[in-house]
Amino acid sequence: MSLARFTRIPNERGLGHALLVLAGLVQGPATIRANDIEVTNVTVETIGDSVSRVEFDITWANSWRTINAPGNRDAAWIFVKYLNAVTHTWEHAYLANGGHTTPFGVIDHLNGREVPGAAFDPVANRSVGVFLHRFGNGSGPFTAQGVRLVWDRGPYGIGQADIDSVKVFAIEMVYIPQGAYYLGSGGSELGHFYTYPDESSPYQVTSEAEIPIAAVPGALYYPDTLTDPNPNYHWGDQLGPIEVGFPKGFAPFYMMKHEVAQRDFVDFLNCLTRVQQSRHTGHPNNNALLAPGVTTVNNTYVMCNSGTSLGRQKIRCDEVVDPDAPVVFYCDGDGDGVGNEVDDGQWVACNYLHWRDLAAYLDWCGLRPMTELEFVKAGRGALQTPVPNEYVWGNTSAIPAGALANMDLINEQCPTTGANAVYNNLLTGPVRTGVFAAAGTDRAQAGAGYYGVLDLGGNVGELAVTIGFPNGRAFDGSLGDGELDSLGLADEPTWPVTGYFSGVGVLGGAWILDNTYMRLSDRHTASHFTYTSRSGVNGGRGVRDAPVE
Repeated sequence: MSLARFTRIPNERGLGHALLVLAGLVQGPATIRANDIEVTNVTVETIGDSVSRVEFDITWANSWRTINAPGNRDAAWIFVKYLNAVTHTWEHAYLANGGHTTPFGVIDHLNGREVPGAAFDPVANRSVGVFLHRFGNGSGPFTAQGVRLVWDRGPYGIGQADIDSVKVFAIEMVYIPQGAYYLGSGGSELGHFYTYPDESSPYQVTSEAEIPIAAVPGALYYPDTLTDPNPNYHWGDQLGPIEVGFPKGFAPFYMMKHEVAQRDFVDFLNCLTRVQQSRHTGHPNNNALLAPGVTTVNNTYVMCNSGTSLGRQKIRCDEVVDPDAPVVFYCDGDGDGVGNEVDDGQWVACNYLHWRDLAAYLDWCGLRPMTELEFVKAGRGALQTPVPNEYVWGNTSAIPAGALANMDLINEQCPTTGANAVYNNLLTGPVRTGVFAAAGTDRAQAGAGYYGVLDLGGNVGELAVTIGFPNGRAFDGSLGDGELDSLGLADEPTWPVTGYFSGVGVLGGAWILDNTYMRLSDRHTASHFTYTSRSGVNGGRGVRDAPVE
């Protein structure tokens, strides 16, 4: 392999990535802790006329695999983008059907297909990415040097001269095994699920088969939102059924370990065209802030649409931009105009996400939205007896964070004794993802779900697909394919669209809300979200299906 120029951008957290710039042709959990994922030393070797080998090193600080309860593991979801030298746009690099290697760990390429477990097809069932995880049981730092992914460019007509540069991205995920679980806790949560007619009886999900929703004995049911005096609570239309294709959480899947961080969304924005960027900044119903032709940006903090940072939202651009070229985004927590310094808050959970933003991000990554049923499964675990009114960490005790130390740094902390969630409006916005998962913390102290997913309660609200309205129930779990439409929007046909009764809701509470929203079975806004503006409350994460092992 020969390179005219090599530039590597080190990763920060969450959506780790490294960049290889080509100036010429390319040739030839007992303990739960927050993690940092890093991809480095990317090289691309051309093998023949139509195949490239992408090699890199990857590491993250706290990994695990265990056969004991909860019997799961973490993993890295890895995918590749390349800058097209002809169109000057970032495009997805679809991988070969195998041949990927690593000196340490297991690469699961079957899970990376558009339809996991189904036969590979370079057109109908492409390999969007791969999962990398531990080979055997263990915990602690995970490092794999010399990971090699085979990029078969032939089926897609990508020649050597078409490749300007390559980025490798990695996202930490948690494997949620197959298993039955309960919806509802038998408690007093608003809009809670139960087995009709007994509101104190949780409903057990035992398969991915159709689930009836009706006022008949044995069916899934929930209270009628129309009789509630508060119109801001939206629980659903009480209709059904939940059809076979809707992901119910019984089958195995992977869930992002962390909420999307601000650094992650910056990486996404910086891979879009100018038109696409304008759809994911400023006001969600007005694309004028960064529309092509704009040269002066007054509201440089583009997600909160303000000239200054609001609600700890740090993503910004320069005041003067090129009228046509894609805008360069960065985090600037201290407001000095210098991006991505150590104190710029790149690791804070990304708020001000509209459903349109999260859906596009997940489609681009090759993931998909989670459903409200999968949210419960990740929090409660399989066959765990529900505790009435329990939080996502399995008990009814919560202590809010009341202060921050090392603000905006990668080691940002909440020094409040015993704090395990961010809620009650005691801070000015969300905090670093995984902030409570320190050395030696258990599930409750870390504020973690049963399988080790972090921050399911508090911090930012989790946007999820609801069973409460038809647009949500129509979701068939199709996975993102790494590509967006020309406007930068997710283009998977059964994914909910924006609007009232859209099929999307918000779960898990948030930094500004009280503790009741954090209860695992709470459905305050399970079928509703603010769609006319970007809310400083909302963020999210994604999931990906996994074949039964």
